[in-house]
Amino acid sequence: MNYRDLHFHSPHLHNVGMAPPACGIHTRSIPALRTVVLVLWFATFLPAIAGATVHLACTPGSLSFGKVVVGQKKTLPATLSNTGSLAIKLSSLQVENHEFAVSGLTFPLVLKAGQRAEFKVVFTPTSSEPEVGKLLIKSLSGVSLTVPAWGSGVRNWSLTASPSSLAFGSVPLGSHSTLAVRLTNQGSSTITISQETHPSEEFALSGPALPISLEPGHDATFQVKFTPKWRGELASNFSVSNVGDPVLTVPLSGTGGGTSAAQLTVSPATLSFGSVTVGNTDTKTATITAAGGSVTVSAASLGSSQFSISGITLPLTLSAGQRASFDVLFTPQSGGAVTSALKFASTAADSPTAEALGGSGVEPAYTVNLSWDASTSQVAGYNVYRSSTLRGTYSKMNATLDADTDFTDNTVASGATYYYDVTSVNSSGVESSPCTPLKVTVN
Repeated sequence: MNYRDLHFHSPHLHNVGMAPPACGIHTRSIPALRTVVLVLWFATFLPAIAGATVHLACTPGSLSFGKVVVGQKKTLPATLSNTGSLAIKLSSLQVENHEFAVSGLTFPLVLKAGQRAEFKVVFTPTSSEPEVGKLLIKSLSGVSLTVPAWGSGVRNWSLTASPSSLAFGSVPLGSHSTLAVRLTNQGSSTITISQETHPSEEFALSGPALPISLEPGHDATFQVKFTPKWRGELASNFSVSNVGDPVLTVPLSGTGGGTSAAQLTVSPATLSFGSVTVGNTDTKTATITAAGGSVTVSAASLGSSQFSISGITLPLTLSAGQRASFDVLFTPQSGGAVTSALKFASTAADSPTAEALGGSGVEPAYTVNLSWDASTSQVAGYNVYRSSTLRGTYSKMNATLDADTDFTDNTVASGATYYYDVTSVNSSGVESSPCTPLKVTVN
C-alpha cells in the first residue's frame, strides 16, 4: 500500500471567542521543495574564442547506393554533426546531380556545438548508367562540407521461378522430401546469377554451381530437400541474385509429422495466478513428463508477453518416465484479466503440448493519510478540503463532520498532485478560517 503521512498544526476557531486556526502545516517524510531555474541559451555567432573550434561532419562520409532498378527509389539516412565548440549556421545545400535528392533539412539551419541533424538522400535512376553526385553544404562562417554520392541504374530482371513457391506438405520425422524449382530468363538480355541465400537447416538447396549466366529463354533447375527435425509447421526461403541486382525469392514451407508413440504431458494442465499487483511478479512451478518413449522438446511459446518461463533450457531430450520442472512467471502490465497458453513443440505424437495460463492484473492502491493537532478551543469536529490546484476550488472530502484529528483519502491517483486544508467547526456550526494549504504529490 503506497501512502503519504501528512500532519497539520491545530486549526482554531475565531470570531466566536475561540483562538484562530494555526495555519502552519507540517508533514512527515515530505521531501524538501527544490527550486529549479531553467536558463535558455540561444546560439549566436560570436567572435572566435581562444581554443574554440568549428567543425562540420557528415555520417556516413559518402553515400553508396549500389544498383537500383531504373524508375525505382533507394533511400539512405545520413546525419550532419557539429563536432566543434561553436555554433554553425548552415546557409544552403546544393545537389549537383538531379538523380539524387535530399529531404529532412530546412535552411538556414543552426547547429549548436555537439548538435546533430538527420536527413535522407534518395537515388532515383532514370537510365541504366552509373551516376555520381555531390552534396555541397555551405555555412555563413565559411565552413563547407562535400559529401560524395554514387549509384547505378539497372534494368529490371526478367528472372522467374516455376513454381513460385515450394510447399512440401507433411513429412514424417526422420524422412525427407525433395522438390525442384526452375529459374527462367524471360527477358531479352543475359542474366548472371552470382550468389544465393541458403534456407534454414531443415531445407537444403542443391543445383548448378554459381555463378551461372542464363541467355534469354534459358533456365536452370535447383533442388530443395526438406528434412524436418521437429513436429510442426516450418517456413523459410531461398534467394538468388547478382551483386547489387534485384533478388528473386522463392518461399518454402512444410510440416514435420510425428512418427513416435511417445507422449509429452504438462502438469498442472492449468496455472492460475489469481490477482497480482501491476508491476509485480508471481511465480508458479510446473512439470513436463515424457511417456511411452523418448521425447525431444525443441521450443516453448507463450501467447502473451505478460507471461514468461525460466528454469528450463531447450532443446531438451527426456527419456520415457523422465520429467523436468520449470517456472512460469506472471507480470501484469495493466489491470484486468489475462489468459494465454504455454505450448511445447516436441517429437511427441501429441505435439504441441499446451498448458493454460490465467491471472488478473490489479492496479496498485494509493492513499493519503492526514492528521492534525486538536484545536485548543471547544469544537464539534473538523472538515477536510482538497483541490487539484493551489488557488482552485476546494471540495469537502468528509460527508459528515470528522470528530477525530485524522482522515484517509483513498481517492488519489499515482503521480497526481493535491492540495489539502482543514477547518474546525464549533457546536453552533460556525466554521473557522482555513489554514495554509499543504501540497502533496502521490508517488
